Order: sequence, then C-alpha cells, then structure tokens
Amino acid sequence: MANNDNTTQTRRKKKLILASTLLLVICLVIAANIYFSSLDYSVDLSEDQIYTLSKTSRDLLAGIDRDVTIYVMGTKQECDPVYCKIFGEYEAASDHVSLSYCPRDRWDQITKDHGVMETNIEKDSILLVSGELSQFISSADYVTYDYSDSHSYEASELILERLVTEALRQVMSPEKAVIYFLQGQGEREPGSILTNVLEEKNYQVAFLDLSDQTQVPEDCSVLVINGPVRDLDGLGLRKIKNYMDKGGKIYLFLDPSIEKQASMDRLLALYGLKMQKGVVVEKNPDYFSRYEIYLIPDIQDTEITAGLKKNGNRIILPAARGITTVLEEEGTTAGQDYKLILYLASSREAYAKVDLESSNTDKEKNDIGGPFALSLGVKDQTGGRLIVTGCANMLEESVNRASGGANLDFVVNGLEYLSHREGSLTVPGKELARDIGLVPAFDQKMILAVLVVLLPAVLLGAGIVLVIRRKRQ
Repeated sequence: MANNDNTTQTRRKKKLILASTLLLVICLVIAANIYFSSLDYSVDLSEDQIYTLSKTSRDLLAGIDRDVTIYVMGTKQECDPVYCKIFGEYEAASDHVSLSYCPRDRWDQITKDHGVMETNIEKDSILLVSGELSQFISSADYVTYDYSDSHSYEASELILERLVTEALRQVMSPEKAVIYFLQGQGEREPGSILTNVLEEKNYQVAFLDLSDQTQVPEDCSVLVINGPVRDLDGLGLRKIKNYMDKGGKIYLFLDPSIEKQASMDRLLALYGLKMQKGVVVEKNPDYFSRYEIYLIPDIQDTEITAGLKKNGNRIILPAARGITTVLEEEGTTAGQDYKLILYLASSREAYAKVDLESSNTDKEKNDIGGPFALSLGVKDQTGGRLIVTGCANMLEESVNRASGGANLDFVVNGLEYLSHREGSLTVPGKELARDIGLVPAFDQKMILAVLVVLLPAVLLGAGIVLVIRRKRQ
C-alpha cells in the first residue's frame, strides 16, 4: 500500500513539474513579447530597402555635433506610416536629432518663426531647424512621377531620404563651398540642371579665368574644366599644377573631337595618364544605345558609383575618348605617388576609331582595340584629387534625360567626392514600382514567439504526455 502511495506521489510530482515548466515557458513568451513590443523594432523586407537609411545618410548622422529638430506637420497619428518610419530612422541614428509632431494649428507660427515663406503647407511636410538655420521640405516633393505607357503619371521613386539628408547637410554646414568652372579656352558652360543641384546642395557656383588671376583662388573647393576647345598656355598650366600640389581638386571633361591639347596632356602625364587616340566605338550591343558611339559603359563598384551600380542605372556617354595609363614614360611618377580608380569602362569588343572622317564603323587597320577606361579618378599623396572623363556632353539635357538622371548623379557624386564633404554623396531614390514590405514589430514578435518558443514547447509537452500514457499502458 505504501508503494502505491509513493508511486502516486511520484506521478503527481512529475505532472506538477511538467505543468510548471509549461507555465514558465508561456510566461517567458508573454514577458519577451511585452518587452520586445516596447522597442518598436521592425525588419525592412522591401526590395529597395525603402525604410532603411543608406550608408551616406548614416555617415552624415554619425558626424552631427549640433542639435537638429525635425518638425513634422501633423500629429504622429495622422502621419503617413512610411514617412513616419523614415523620420524615426533619423531620430534613432543620432542623439542630436529629435522629432516634433505639430498639430495643424501650430504650422503657421512654427514656419513663420523660422523664416519659411510657404503659403500652402501640406500634411507630412517637414521643417529642419538647427540654431538659426532652417530648411523646409514640402511633402509634395517626396515622390517623383513618370509618364507611363498607359498615358498616365505613376509614382516612380521615393526621394524623401535624399531630401532630408540634403537638408541636414545645409543646416549643419552654413559655409558654402565654392565650385569654380574654368573659362577662357572655349569650355562648355554648366547647364542649369547642374548648377541648380549644386546650389541645392549648398555649393556656390563661380567662374574662373586664369588670365585674370595670379593663382587658383584659395576658396576653390573643386575646379571644373569642361571640354576646353583651345589649349591652356604654359602659365595657366603652372597655376593649375600649383593648385594640385597644394591638395587641389579637379574634375576634367575632355572633348573627344579635340585630338591633341599639349597642356592637358602634360597635366594628365603628371599622374601617369594619357588620352587614347580616336573615338570609342562599341560593338557589344549591351554597351551602346541606338548608335555605336552612344556608349553605355560598365559602372564599377566605387565610392561614387556604388549606388548607381546597385540600382542598375545606365550612364550614357554620347561620343567619348578612352583613357590609358603610362607607366614608364619620361615625366611620370610611375604610380608611386598616386592611386588610380576606375569608374567607367567599355567592353572588350570596343575599339577606338582613329580616322574621325571615316564612315566605316567596322574596325580598320589603324584603329585601336579595347577595352578602354572612360572615366578615371586619381588620389595623390598631397591630398589632391582628379577625375577625368573622356566625354564633354554627358550633361546635355536630352542625354541626361535619356540616362534617367544617372549622368547627373554620377557627375554630382564626383564633385562631392572631390570636395571631400563627409557623407556628401547623392542618396539614390527608392523605386516604388517594386513590391515593398515592412513587417511590424508586434507581428514579428508574435511569429517569433509561436515558431521558436511556443510551438516547440507544445510539441515537447505533447511528447511528454505521449510517453507517460504509453508507460501507463
């Protein structure tokens, strides 16, 4: 009889332990769910990472040393959840950034206090304020639209991050860097499309004739030489060389129709470079658009081209010359004092048409086989930087439009890289045509709790019950 009592007590203890274990597991799951729910954590499953800040934005936020307030026009409950999530990413990435949601009755006063002359403020618009500096962004500008095949305008890209990051740069950098465009040798004027973007990025655009100056101005952040028709004289070249020796920055576009320019050749030779003879002709159909000299170069994975390459953008160069390296020619430093970076390249099937008067698009005896570098960067030990692109008309409005704006992004990224502003590269837009998905924090935790904790616990409990029943039988 005593043995039966002991057996009964043992079974009761086992059942109590089993029940206690299951109860403990359930309590732990509930506690974990409550804890993680308070963190407002989510996973961005959208193909283009719409809800995740780019490295460019994160780098900029990491360097912020002054407080910035982002005023959102509307309450948090009214705010578009996509916009609200992106605003929150900025606040979470820096202790110096704070969000303030403003009800409608405060809009006029807040914008007036900070000098914003907006008469038609829309919900979800934002105002960034740091000290006495402010930048207003209308929510009407967050999305770009394309004209579709169905003869209607459809949402194309979400550029909210680009706009907010640019506004942050401006309120954090009140001093405008100056980009000079060289004049006097028949250089191409920068179009309004480029100057407008640079001014939006807080640059000052100026023009420089070296014949009127004893040197390149000290406030020159970048010197742009855009397709000179006539050659620089020796004095002008010395002024540019002195500028580079002091850590200067140059963006050089060369006109492929100008066969020889002694000063430009000497400048390039300082860095072991020279322009290839002839105009590049592509024979690989994946590398040209409509015409064999309308090149679609291979975009390399570099600091200024990574976003373009990731997004599958296409740069168009309508007529270009190749750039080659010179390692052992007199007057070069054989690559010891500088580093070369390849940005754009032709295919192996490309060749350089030396006789520009020839109407034969096939490779002839004197033509030069590829592949060719079409855009190269140089970094030297003095801190000087140089970008050379063998095309002078890539920013013509029609050409840039045909590239979907990739040409402009490439050039602007290059200028910002040269100016060496921290986290200053252009933030790419996020495509809206793709399927997007954001798994809310609560849903993630419930899925995690069910699949990782609760379901295994139930299976374990069922297994224990099954074993006990079999022993009883």
